[in-house]
Amino acid sequence: MARKRTLDPGIWTSEQFLNCSIRQRLIFIGLISNADDEGRLRGEAKRIKALIFPGDHIPLSQIENDLQFLTLTRLIHRWQIDNEIFIELPSWKKYQKFNYKTDSHLPFFLRGTNEELTKDLVSSSPQVRELSKSIKQEEKISCPGIEEPIPGRDLSPDSQKKTKAKYLEVDLGLARYLCDKIKSNCEKEKVLESKINKWAEIARLMREVDGRSQQEIEALIDFVHGNKELEIPRDEFWYINIRSMRSFREHFSQLWERMKQAGIKEMTKGEK
Repeated sequence: MARKRTLDPGIWTSEQFLNCSIRQRLIFIGLISNADDEGRLRGEAKRIKALIFPGDHIPLSQIENDLQFLTLTRLIHRWQIDNEIFIELPSWKKYQKFNYKTDSHLPFFLRGTNEELTKDLVSSSPQVRELSKSIKQEEKISCPGIEEPIPGRDLSPDSQKKTKAKYLEVDLGLARYLCDKIKSNCEKEKVLESKINKWAEIARLMREVDGRSQQEIEALIDFVHGNKELEIPRDEFWYINIRSMRSFREHFSQLWERMKQAGIKEMTKGEK
């Protein structure tokens, strides 16, 4: 539902904003006024056109290209889960202040887990080609080969050498357990074998660095993604958002509190 929002005057001289066409700028402002209180909204081109251009005859393909361009310029996050598309405004909390805020019912964007929708962008426009080239070059220069940090993990070269391939069978089992749960809730979800090994390393860090036990990790995976054998329903909000071991680790404490509030007893796979 649209509400009154704050529009910072600095937007008119923002380089990101100035890289956009007039229509793309109008779409961005329209997204601000139509987003929920956490800066999210559904992101299908047809829906956006109906919200912002209800009386204009603009082809949906052009709206789609505009939305993908806004994603490319990093003004918005736009990603797909199953058949639904969502938008989140990255700088929302910086500019929007509330006396009373309504929690969002839409999933939030997780970098490294949700793939942003820019791959179908029509590149015949010189504007798109030049911006795409400059962003790719910037990424190569500024962060070559650097991965996003995991809380509690030392990413120095010496640390990387020490921790490489140190996970145990129990960690590999936990990685595969989460993978199987994700696949059971979303048949289209694909987890490559290379990711399983990375997930196993994160599981090892959860045990050895964070002090989580195998039983606690399994119990929380069941809480998020459900366990039919133990008659535990999946959490309808978190199962959409937890699609990797990295995001699972980052939100472990929050998920644990949610599980306790829900009154679900910690159980292992052998109990019932």
